[in-house]
Amino acid sequence: MTWLLHHVNITVPVVGEGAAFYEAAFGMKNRPFPFVSEKDRGRFDADRVSFFEDGLRQVHMCRPQGDIAALNGHYINPMLDGHVAFNVPDIEVTKEWLRKSGHYFADAGSWAFRGYYQLYVFDPDMNVVEINQWHGQFDEDLPSNPPDPRTLPEPRAPTNFTRSPGEENWWRLRKIARPTRDVSASSQFYSGLLEVSDSGTIRGPSAAGHLGLGFVSDDLAYFSDGVASYALGTSDIAGVVESGMYIDPLLHGYFGIEVADLDEVKFNLKKNDIFFIEPASWDVQSQTPIYCYDTGMNVIEIVAAEDAKAESSD
Repeated sequence: MTWLLHHVNITVPVVGEGAAFYEAAFGMKNRPFPFVSEKDRGRFDADRVSFFEDGLRQVHMCRPQGDIAALNGHYINPMLDGHVAFNVPDIEVTKEWLRKSGHYFADAGSWAFRGYYQLYVFDPDMNVVEINQWHGQFDEDLPSNPPDPRTLPEPRAPTNFTRSPGEENWWRLRKIARPTRDVSASSQFYSGLLEVSDSGTIRGPSAAGHLGLGFVSDDLAYFSDGVASYALGTSDIAGVVESGMYIDPLLHGYFGIEVADLDEVKFNLKKNDIFFIEPASWDVQSQTPIYCYDTGMNVIEIVAAEDAKAESSD
């Protein structure tokens, strides 16, 4: 099965302020969310839901909503603490694996995101995971929601993006990382969920070097769709202290973006009085990542596009 890292959903207390942060810091353009119905569009206004896309992947932002599960008749709330989403070409295969494995999942169907069929499940650490499948036609009237290259008509590698490095306001979602209490259990869950073979899961020093996090063997599992990556690891307070890291990326997890001009992002962060760190001691393979918090205290890793390309070529 071919899968694609599709989007990350993050929560913030005031969506308008959160959207303004991403626009100011990274030049990301806030777009109207492509809801299935006008009823949902009216209920979730711009101060409850925000949407950014890089041409292939997306960042969804929402204010925590306590009644979503009840309103939709399922028992997993994807808008409580946010979630990560993977796109697959055949969601029925995923459902069958979940049933055989004894995992409850919320079969949400085409409940919110136009053009997509969605389901939700908890991973072993009770993080919400969305699995979705593109099923609709491209809506020309929407400024986003393009068809996923991995699912039309034959799955293929996601190599095309709507923008190129060097263009104004260029950014790309390239990584999502989450903390786990048991790397082995979480790795087995995601391997089954995404049908990733053992050769598709990299553990130990190789994965640590690739991600530049410095984790030791058995403390990190790493998955890649060929362009973007998904990682599971354990926070290491000793390593954080030793490296002088005043932001611990894996304490609650983070997502990473690459940008055309990292210096411009640093300038924007300083101009808006946004705290960030640049942990030189964590530099691996010529990477120069920086980390900051957004208005919801979500951690973001930012790296220059050329660094990310050098990383992926190893």
